[in-house]
Amino acid sequence: MTGIADTIRRAAEEVEEFRGDHEELAAVMRDSWADGPSAPYLYTAELLAEWLGYPGSVLAPAIYTDDGLVAFVAGLPRQVEIGGATRRILISTLLTVAPAQKAAGYGIVVWSELMRRAAAAGYDGVVNYCADGQAMHRMIETGCRLLDLPLVKVKSFAYLVGTLAPAPRAGDPSGDRVSARRLVEAAAGDADRGHDAHQARLWRVWSDAEADWQLSRAGAIAVSDGDAVLTGTVATVADAARSRYLVVDDVLWASAGNASRQRLLAKLLAQAAGDGAGYVVVPVMGYADVRPFLAAGLVPSPHTMHAYLTLWSNPGTVQAVERYYLDVI
Repeated sequence: MTGIADTIRRAAEEVEEFRGDHEELAAVMRDSWADGPSAPYLYTAELLAEWLGYPGSVLAPAIYTDDGLVAFVAGLPRQVEIGGATRRILISTLLTVAPAQKAAGYGIVVWSELMRRAAAAGYDGVVNYCADGQAMHRMIETGCRLLDLPLVKVKSFAYLVGTLAPAPRAGDPSGDRVSARRLVEAAAGDADRGHDAHQARLWRVWSDAEADWQLSRAGAIAVSDGDAVLTGTVATVADAARSRYLVVDDVLWASAGNASRQRLLAKLLAQAAGDGAGYVVVPVMGYADVRPFLAAGLVPSPHTMHAYLTLWSNPGTVQAVERYYLDVI
């Protein structure tokens, strides 16, 4: 344990800000994640530049050696309502260490520095995601214990998965485009719709700029009907076939009845299939009715993910939540 603590203390000396070479970062990520248990996204310079260009102050600690970039992590800004208060947080993501350096302890170094910088920059907390039983799971728990950081597992969740039949590409959807304002209003409206005052929740609070980013980035699709909005991302994964997946991002049913929900979902799936998606993935966070997805043929996946929240101030106000509305990235 002492060795890990000594490694963490190196952070202030070795970590700098990411230098902005997205092509180099993409190459390191592709090499580092190639031996993972499942195929990750196909990381490209364009995709990473877009993610790191999210509105707000993105934090990106990195370590360089004479060989170039060897470790990286990003903190992407979000606003959430939890415990009756709106908090500015970061999502910790894209933690990467070059294959030749994985035994050097660089991963926990850059992650620890992200946590330190988040507090110094005035963020209220950080969300970390990890797959059950994987190395990231152990690192988060160990790192927070050594850094004396509060840590609460606010949500454990699984996924629904399914396949999509090939479909012709849809026509120009510009006339039916979902506006950023509609997404903001749909999320705000669903926050309290049917909400039990005694039911704990963590709920994303959108700005117009963030909603515009969500709807205009590469691969984004969105459909609406009345006050209901569904959004997703069609992404390429790094398997041999370069498969295309629809990842469902926002499920905001609003006042739509079951028949309307099924029609709206069918519209989203058809648009994704037209964009080349052969698979669909839906995180089950407890904030939205997933029965329309089950009716569409999706089935539960056996994989479990955990969302951990570190909150600097009033950490005692944080607890596990039933309704969790925040993106997984």
